[in-house]
Amino acid sequence: MNSSRRIFEFAHMLRLSVLIALQVVMSRFLSFSTFSVKLGFGFVPVMLAGALYGVPGGLVCAALSDIIGALLFPIGKYFIGYTITAALTGVLYGYFFSTPKNALYPVRILLAYAINAVVVTMGLNTLCIAYQYGDKSISIWARFLVYLPKRAIEAAVMLPVQFTLTYLLMYRMRLDEKLLKI
Repeated sequence: MNSSRRIFEFAHMLRLSVLIALQVVMSRFLSFSTFSVKLGFGFVPVMLAGALYGVPGGLVCAALSDIIGALLFPIGKYFIGYTITAALTGVLYGYFFSTPKNALYPVRILLAYAINAVVVTMGLNTLCIAYQYGDKSISIWARFLVYLPKRAIEAAVMLPVQFTLTYLLMYRMRLDEKLLKI
């Protein structure tokens, strides 16, 4: 059964809703945030949703947890750009982590997080921050360049953390296979 059909079974919907709730809690309460840098473990539930349910699961978990978190525990104004980038992150995780487990898994983990760091964190999220904040008399691209170094630091710090934790959970512990058997 493919991943898009599995996601609609009751047990899978229940498991996905727990992952969404975990992501909201982990990203809103168990992370360290400054104005433009966020360090935490909110990626873990989205990574698990992507591994268990593929692209649809990663997308749903990331997008819904962003919307629910913004509605229940707002940090500034809601901006749809962050939901779009969260959904893109879920798509990336679903694509890279739902493949056969013997397919050069460490390389796939590194690719997923590196692409996410460059395209989403340093690219699109920084563009969202530049659009939403800063002096509006300065061009958006100048604001983008101001925020980019901070976002690059976030990506550089989080990349080894994400790789190590994902490798341990998914490759060594085979957590995805254990969750599917429950």
